[in-house]
Amino acid sequence: MRWHRGQRPHYKTLPLLERIQNKVWVNPRTGCWIWRGAYSQKTGRWKAGQTPDRPVIQLGGRGSPVVHVLRITLSLKDGVPLDDRAGIKACHTCDNFRCVNPDHGYWGTDQQNSDDRMARQPETFWTRVFRRRMARQQP
Repeated sequence: MRWHRGQRPHYKTLPLLERIQNKVWVNPRTGCWIWRGAYSQKTGRWKAGQTPDRPVIQLGGRGSPVVHVLRITLSLKDGVPLDDRAGIKACHTCDNFRCVNPDHGYWGTDQQNSDDRMARQPETFWTRVFRRRMARQQP
């Protein structure tokens, strides 16, 4: 069917959950909902040592706030408005920054997120590099 100007419903008028579902691909192996929409920064490619960009979506029309998608999916799952979660972070359990699955996330503080990450992945690439460089410098 061909849409004429003014007939097709505008994307931003769709319900928020439907807009999110249209931009998600579900990985059958891991269960992650991989975000295929916009990201928080337009830096191009992600580089090691940098904070990766986060999936974001605009809540309404032009000029409306842009929010991280994991925060929205977690609030939709819990039934708690985003305004009530103002000082709390949305944390991942799968360590995939593109994942917006509410079953792979939880509400927590920066310290809880850091402790959880270190429990799952105690040594990152950069700590291994640092340890090797320090070992080479010792006589």
